Amino acid sequence: MDLRQSFLLSAAIVFVGSHVILSHQFRRPLMGWLGKMAFTAIYSLVAFITFGWTDPMPGRRMICGHGSPPWC
Repeated sequence: MDLRQSFLLSAAIVFVGSHVILSHQFRRPLMGWLGKMAFTAIYSLVAFITFGWTDPMPGRRMICGHGSPPWC
């Protein structure tokens, strides 16, 4: 496994793990402590950051330059 694959795998594990933890184990305590709106904002921020981590160079796909997918 090369570095890019291990980077993607670790990002996917953190993404799924954070969703499992924030959806089940810590949802009630955090909602009680933060409130519904703040919890939703933090949950969304964590999801956005961890999902963004799975694509280290998103600009390349938008430009369709070097390293772009074959269909671009």
